[in-house]
Amino acid sequence: MPGGALTANTMMMRDTGTLHLYPKVIKEMEEVIRVGGFGTSVTPVSQFYFQQAYLNATQGRWEKINPQYGNMVLGYFGRTPVEPDPEIVKLASEQLDKPVFKEDPLDILEDGTTWGRENPPGKWFAR
Repeated sequence: MPGGALTANTMMMRDTGTLHLYPKVIKEMEEVIRVGGFGTSVTPVSQFYFQQAYLNATQGRWEKINPQYGNMVLGYFGRTPVEPDPEIVKLASEQLDKPVFKEDPLDILEDGTTWGRENPPGKWFAR
């Protein structure tokens, strides 16, 4: 777990009287990362991982999908390096009542939101 997430989350666990569950949360993180598609563990994804691992440790494995983690496995933050586990995607879709996001974000911009269309990624980076 990255340092920033470590400090904030262990303080939260201390304050909520759940710090004794820390080893269980860390064990759950391995599963959460693996089935979530191995997204890069930096802010905010490291928080998504911790929140889901914490829920798994306190409420039972996959009994409740954290909305941010669920949105990540459903594709609302882009694609993960590895496809998320289909069962977790199904659970997230059911619990959050949202479909898997398969569209190109540039294709669904609201009217008046032109910056992304006028500045596609190829213009941002030298190739």
